[in-house]
Amino acid sequence: MDFTHSFGRFNAENESLEIEYLNVEKDFNYIINVIPAKRGVNLLSRTDSKITLDHGAHAYYNTTERGQRNIIVFMFEKGDWYYMLSIQESLLDKPLSTLTDIANSL
Repeated sequence: MDFTHSFGRFNAENESLEIEYLNVEKDFNYIINVIPAKRGVNLLSRTDSKITLDHGAHAYYNTTERGQRNIIVFMFEKGDWYYMLSIQESLLDKPLSTLTDIANSL
């Protein structure tokens, strides 16, 4: 995937970071949210599937519909952080495998 733009936003109120990679020509984006685990956010309870990552933590996988697109949301906790990866399902040949590889690389 080629991205034409990247953006970052920090929310001081809930100490979260959002990074978005965007391709405006092909109309797709990839979003990474990083949230401190100490915030007690219960993101991991809103999921359909659970897998185990290489470092032993669990990752949670959910698909949600936004307009005409299915969006994959892949969440996991590592160290003192929650990570949430979001991407349009049709952009990946093997979405679960690709997102698991990304999570294992962190």
